[in-house]
Amino acid sequence: MWTRSSYKNFLRISAILIFTLLVVDATAPPQQQVSVRFALAGIWMYQHSFSLLLKNSKICKFHPTCSNYSRMALEKYGIVKGTELTGWRLLRCSPFTSAHGEDYP
Repeated sequence: MWTRSSYKNFLRISAILIFTLLVVDATAPPQQQVSVRFALAGIWMYQHSFSLLLKNSKICKFHPTCSNYSRMALEKYGIVKGTELTGWRLLRCSPFTSAHGEDYP
């Protein structure tokens, strides 16, 4: 039977283990990072499901689209820098900015 304190300890240990694995994974080349593979799988699922529903509802300000930009940034730079570039791109993609055009990582 799980008690509240044993459950909290389990969550703490799990979080430390996951963080440690991500740090070790980030030191590998981008092509060998497991975290990049998981992120690319998530992007692929987004592009082949939810993105198809949004295709006719909006026009992208940038070329390539944000999901393709994210995929290229992750493949080229890895999980840390790729996520940073993707976040910056998503901030620039808001309707409150005037940025547009071609933008590659």
